[in-house]
Amino acid sequence: MRNLTSDRLVTLMVGRDIGERIDLGERRIGATAFKVRGMTRGNAVCGVSFEVKAGEIFGISG
Repeated sequence: MRNLTSDRLVTLMVGRDIGERIDLGERRIGATAFKVRGMTRGNAVCGVSFEVKAGEIFGISG
């Protein structure tokens, strides 16, 4: 991750270069706002855990 630019990361996330980007400025990452541990739903989802902190941008895709 240390050598990965934010432009390259966005391209890897969406599968293409998105061109123009909006700079939201510096953000501070705060305390945990939402935490999931061991989420399971039938055979489709098993043992998923994640933590989202204030100020983070978080997305899930499937």
